[in-house]
Amino acid sequence: MEEEHHYWDDRRRMADGYPPGLLGVRPGMMQPHGPLPPRRPDSSDDRYVMTKHAAIYPTEEELQAVQKIVSNTERALKLVSDCITEQDKPKNKEDEKKDAIKDRDDSQRALKGVMRVGVLAKGLLLRGDKNVNLVLLCAEKPTGTLLNRIAENLPKQLAVTTPEKYEVKCCIPDAAILLNSYTEPKMQVTITLTSPIIREENMRDGDVTSVMVKDPPDVLDRQKCLDALAALRHAKWFQARANGLQSCVIIIRILRDLCQRVPTWGALPSWVSVAVICSGRCIKPTVELDFGMVQGNLLIAQNNIRF
Repeated sequence: MEEEHHYWDDRRRMADGYPPGLLGVRPGMMQPHGPLPPRRPDSSDDRYVMTKHAAIYPTEEELQAVQKIVSNTERALKLVSDCITEQDKPKNKEDEKKDAIKDRDDSQRALKGVMRVGVLAKGLLLRGDKNVNLVLLCAEKPTGTLLNRIAENLPKQLAVTTPEKYEVKCCIPDAAILLNSYTEPKMQVTITLTSPIIREENMRDGDVTSVMVKDPPDVLDRQKCLDALAALRHAKWFQARANGLQSCVIIIRILRDLCQRVPTWGALPSWVSVAVICSGRCIKPTVELDFGMVQGNLLIAQNNIRF
């Protein structure tokens, strides 16, 4: 789908609302967005929430490490896309002249672009988070062959973009490439391959013409690719709905920490908690309001979440 395409052009990136930086809401940082209604005095709960938020917010060292590995990965993937495009160009002279006129038209690319998803895109990193996620959009259904080509080219292009050393692993069952840093604090980037074609096909299930199209024998796991597309939509929704609400980001980060530490809360899917908190559109971080919404809107029973 068009809304999921994120091409390599930086100007297009800004126009499409590329995910924000890693910071989210820094402790003590205020983000005014137009006129605000009169604020009531801070309660003891408000002060506790802000103290808790400061305690779970990533350290500067962790933020710098994530920023470095993500930026290096994104630049290297751009070079991988260029390399694969060159390798896949037609070999005869006439076609080469036509391609030169097109000047590397994006329609010729097998790899369309990369986007940040999950807590990385939403600015919801917690102290101690070591794994972040990127989604690599492909023109066609991604295959194991394409995944291996990317994994083979990625270390070479990383060497061009940075002196840092990284370990690159293929994980075909997860339709992903894992990139690990060697320096402390050690970080991991999970790059999942997907294509909007998969969701379009999924929406046409039952259509006779869709049954006639044969997939490549090594096509990657369909559900993993669909999950990656869903993560893209979640990131875009969050940017449009929650990024302007400082209290939402604060409370969601605290709720993430709670879900990781307390097994009972661990049954709450992260996307559901984000949707519930953002639906309140609260002006300031009132823990009674937000957790009251969770209590009033969700029924947690046998690990099934229902509205």
